[in-house]
Amino acid sequence: MAIYYHRSYSKARGTCNFGDDINPLLLSKLFDKSIIESEEVCIIGIGTILNDRELARVDCYKRKIVFSSGVGYGSLDQSRFDESWDFACVRGPQSAKALGLPAESAIADAGVLIPDVLGMPSEKNKLQQGVTFIPHAESDIRSGEGLRAICLSLGINYLSPRIDAKEFVNQVRMSSKVITEAMHGAIVSDAVRVPWVPVKFLVHEPFKWKDWCHSVELPYRVENLGAEFWDDKGGEFSGLKKAWQLYKRTRVKRCLSKINVSATPILSAPSVLKARKESLWGVVRLINEHYAARLTG
Repeated sequence: MAIYYHRSYSKARGTCNFGDDINPLLLSKLFDKSIIESEEVCIIGIGTILNDRELARVDCYKRKIVFSSGVGYGSLDQSRFDESWDFACVRGPQSAKALGLPAESAIADAGVLIPDVLGMPSEKNKLQQGVTFIPHAESDIRSGEGLRAICLSLGINYLSPRIDAKEFVNQVRMSSKVITEAMHGAIVSDAVRVPWVPVKFLVHEPFKWKDWCHSVELPYRVENLGAEFWDDKGGEFSGLKKAWQLYKRTRVKRCLSKINVSATPILSAPSVLKARKESLWGVVRLINEHYAARLTG
């Protein structure tokens, strides 16, 4: 499959991660089969993967098509970008600026198309389940037990990004509000018209969040969940160390409770989201028309 996305995290952790692993499901439905199965053309998809470490893995392809990817997580030697590269679109204005691309190259993360592609309309689900909290995949692994317990005590639904894609999207749709550390929690929430609040706990990269927020004309702001804590999975915490971890968990609970009550959730304007989605669909059509014709002609 000639789709490139960040796979090493899931392989190293032995688990899935919605933000990465949505790529094969989504892109295989967007692009012509001849492109997806090509040995010459590679679609570089969703994720912060425009850096030297990731892009070295696609050098073998004769043609590389960048589709809504973002810059970040490492150095980027732009001398690699020769005539074999086609920047169809990037995630946002920060990525476009870093690459020296025209402003119109910045559209949005293609994750906004997920509900449409999965056949899940953005209309509100009548059976809402209230507020949902979505951790980053790394937080789910390291601190998920404690975070889940905190959410349960506050009456907040805990949604792991390490579950089936359709179930993930459906649970977001059923929410009245989403508090999310995972950026694709915010992207899916915005796509299905559920207000969201971005938070910082273990993992937060301002550049990519600004890239996404500015792409849909939203200001970048983030709420802080407080001190990091770790789950005591092996019973290694005792004495002062255990007390310190419990204290930090208490602080996170207090912060999450305050955020839930007082933080103002955000949502892009319907006209802006509609325009971004139409632009992405337009890029999809152009890629299919141009490359499918070449590969099957």
